[in-house]
Amino acid sequence: MKANVMDTIQGKLPSQEKQMSPVDILRRAFPESETGLKEDAMLNIIGARLENPKRSVVQIGNTVFLTYRVSPTEVEFHMATSEPARQIIKNASGFGKFLRNQGVKVAKTIAEKPEIVKLATQVAKDIGATVKSGQSMKRLNDKIRPVYTLEINL
Repeated sequence: MKANVMDTIQGKLPSQEKQMSPVDILRRAFPESETGLKEDAMLNIIGARLENPKRSVVQIGNTVFLTYRVSPTEVEFHMATSEPARQIIKNASGFGKFLRNQGVKVAKTIAEKPEIVKLATQVAKDIGATVKSGQSMKRLNDKIRPVYTLEINL
């Protein structure tokens, strides 16, 4: 994966939904009220991080995956979406298949919501992978909060 290159996996979206740009998806997924950052500042941070050749953006439908290549076979990622749960599972399954095709064996992420663990388990089942999950505490927006760690073995 190369920096500043966006991989888009084309798929049919329901006729009532239009393909959004990655920036619009990020705006919806990370509103200022949740991040504590002005929209421009948040987008600038993401843009600056993408200058690193180990980082990239993968868009599937109206879901964006911000990735960091830790090693040739390991990726850390964060997901931003404006999709309903059923579509998120399809998009995340496509992302898992994409990573597997790129030679990735392990994908890791953290999530604040416990339902993400269920979603990841369903995605892993769909693509024939396994998920290890755990819970820890992390400082987010100046508050200590529980987070879920997920490791998907592709």
